[in-house]
Amino acid sequence: MTIRRTRTPPTLIATAISLGYGPAAKLLVLTSGLRQRGVRVVFVGNGSALELASRHGKLFGDVIAAAGPSDVSGSLWRSAAGHLSVMDRTFAPQAVARGVPLFVVDSLLWMRDGLPAAWQAAERLWAQNFLGLHDWPGLGSSQIRVVGPIVAPDLRPPSGRSDGLLINLGGCGGSYNIDYARFVTRIVLASPLAAQFAGRVTILAGEQCIRALQAEQGATIQLCSASHTAALARLDQAELVLTAPGLTATLESFQRCKPTFFLPPQNYSQWCILRALRGAGLAPAALHWEDLPEVAPLAERLPEEVRNPLVRQALALGTADAAAAAAMEQCCARISEMDWAELAAWQHAFYASLGDNGAKQIAADLAGRLSRARSEPAAAAPI
Repeated sequence: MTIRRTRTPPTLIATAISLGYGPAAKLLVLTSGLRQRGVRVVFVGNGSALELASRHGKLFGDVIAAAGPSDVSGSLWRSAAGHLSVMDRTFAPQAVARGVPLFVVDSLLWMRDGLPAAWQAAERLWAQNFLGLHDWPGLGSSQIRVVGPIVAPDLRPPSGRSDGLLINLGGCGGSYNIDYARFVTRIVLASPLAAQFAGRVTILAGEQCIRALQAEQGATIQLCSASHTAALARLDQAELVLTAPGLTATLESFQRCKPTFFLPPQNYSQWCILRALRGAGLAPAALHWEDLPEVAPLAERLPEEVRNPLVRQALALGTADAAAAAAMEQCCARISEMDWAELAAWQHAFYASLGDNGAKQIAADLAGRLSRARSEPAAAAPI
């Protein structure tokens, strides 16, 4: 006779790259779907990803602060049925070395120069659809599946009417991001756009940025670093969104049919996202650092060691440049005069064109894979 293993929930170690809140927000949405399918998810990580995951501690089986693989216990690796990496490459090699099945979620495959070495052994890589993805070399690999937007699938209608301006600076918190936050808030809050929403302006950002801004801003605006759930609630209530061009926040706004305008980029992915959105007519009145005569446009799919210093140099130049400030002021003035409803409809149509909800697709696929892997009959035990 054969004896099947006791059906305990499979444990999935999950990590997200610590680059703002976007990757961790995707992981939160995926974890919710996986829990509904009987998977226990343990978060491991640091930085902004840990910051956001900790605000949703009840969603996870555990939340573990870890700078690297050596901070993860061997017993946890041995108990894991798999490792889910949301764009994270720090922990993936350890999973592969220990024989733990690796699964990857990537929303930026369309802008990469190649598949990172840390992900090449993944059993499945889910690539979020976006402009240019279908031109990416190697997309035909059986390892890769293209999915729609990885955002919360269930929308709840906001209570009351939409009102107020939401300025989303993202979760990045380096010194150059704080300079960026000061640049943006100084110009936007002095603009005719902010005057339209007097007393009804909210700024969302990472903890470090909020602490820096609190010392400088009066009580006429709300400053907060929120959980993902609370951030979505504020998004639902907003009449207008002004956001850094991170892809998760962008798609969440488009999904909700919120008229969305864009701030300059803070990193290379935002640099490429904003350029793509402007090219598709989805980001009118948006200042890009490469609009400045002193900043050279960056090539597509630049290697990390080349692109990161160039982006930081552009941020340092742009946030200290009087011409950039004047250009930003003009953008805010243009936004205040535009047809917001028409733009929101166009942005939502683009969102819908990307396909069905990717979070549902990934959670169902991954839970099914973990279940099948655990359903192998155990060796017969002596009677």
